[in-house]
Amino acid sequence: MSGGLLRLRTIAPQFLLFAVSFAWLWFWRPYGFHGGDSEYLDRQIDGGLWFRKREPLAVAAMQLSRLVLQPVTLWPTALCLSFASCVAGAVTVIVLWKLCRESKGTVLLFSLTLSSGYALLFHGHIEAYALPTCLLAVWVLAIRRADQGRWSSGAPALAFSGMAWCHTMALCLSPALLVTAWVHRGRLPQDSRIWILAGLALVGLYVFTDVLQVGHGPGFETLPAMLGSSAAKEYAPLLSAKHLAIKFHFLWVATHVTIPFALLGLRSSRRSPEALQLAGLALCALIFLALFHPDAGYLDWDLFLLPSLPCAILGARYVTGSKRAMALSALWIAGFLAVWAPRTPIWARLAERGLARVEVKNFPTDATVKLDDRGQIHRSVFKVQGGIHSLSVLRRGERTRWKVFRASPGARIEIRLPEGRALLRGTRGLETHGGV
Repeated sequence: MSGGLLRLRTIAPQFLLFAVSFAWLWFWRPYGFHGGDSEYLDRQIDGGLWFRKREPLAVAAMQLSRLVLQPVTLWPTALCLSFASCVAGAVTVIVLWKLCRESKGTVLLFSLTLSSGYALLFHGHIEAYALPTCLLAVWVLAIRRADQGRWSSGAPALAFSGMAWCHTMALCLSPALLVTAWVHRGRLPQDSRIWILAGLALVGLYVFTDVLQVGHGPGFETLPAMLGSSAAKEYAPLLSAKHLAIKFHFLWVATHVTIPFALLGLRSSRRSPEALQLAGLALCALIFLALFHPDAGYLDWDLFLLPSLPCAILGARYVTGSKRAMALSALWIAGFLAVWAPRTPIWARLAERGLARVEVKNFPTDATVKLDDRGQIHRSVFKVQGGIHSLSVLRRGERTRWKVFRASPGARIEIRLPEGRALLRGTRGLETHGGV
């Protein structure tokens, strides 16, 4: 009985922290698509895609979220993807709490660690980067636990493999494992099985995506090409003025003011094996940011947040231990708010928060019905966010017919789709439905 109460006392605070974190992140979920591939990912998930070669498990988790939530809630696909990102964010909060609670100034350290660019991914961002960032946090925790002797020295490598299965951008962080191997060189023989298991997981990823060709899109073979430069791309040639402007924008969003503090923290703890491993992660992530090219220009900001977490952890430790901790913390929080405030609250569009319930009274069984020319509708009742929407009806051998309607959050809408030879174009025949 006492053992059960002890476990409950341990789990209950973590569950409460998870619930509060999820509620906060979910409150700020976005309205619309604000990443380079957000809308494309929404279309793919809605079309039934389970795997993309570069992010197999991250996409699978989002597809699972849609399949579980949509039949019950009637949510649009985008909202199901936001749910998955918020869950990953809440789990990351728990992981970072475990990391910070063992240090001095726990609350301040924890608050500063959470106040960095990577947090933007967890506010329901519709992209495949939240889950790999969560695994990056697990990697950082594994570094601490391995240094304490509580986990195998191969635990960071295992976390790295899990992150790579979520997104192959993790491969750019692999040199950081050399620092881990050097730090724990005396333990490598006894922990060799874990290291081998991590290696086999990577081999399995290559076989899964490139040999068996499971998943959509490019795989390992195209990664080196992303390091090339081309004036035809929006991001311009490597090290050109436009390219540097985009990359410094990414650096600001990812790290705001944390890099100077991280350097000072590394200087003061340069003999710490944990700090050296975090520095290795930060360095690899910064090299990735500098050399890897964004296909969508400024819209690819979410791909380049890798330096954010390791720099935040190194820098937060320095600030917390400083004699001017309060002043430096104020500067840190101001920098984070300068990144967060122009994005997350605006993307949330709180004034338009809420869903409208739509019922199609004459839903066809012999035609393909799509919402906003993007996601296919399979049932007569579904939900949409506020705004103007269109339903397209396509039957074999016939022209596409359209129904355009405006919905307000909270509305209950009954509509009929065009039939026969009727053809609605543009916004002709627009119906307006307010809330009830």
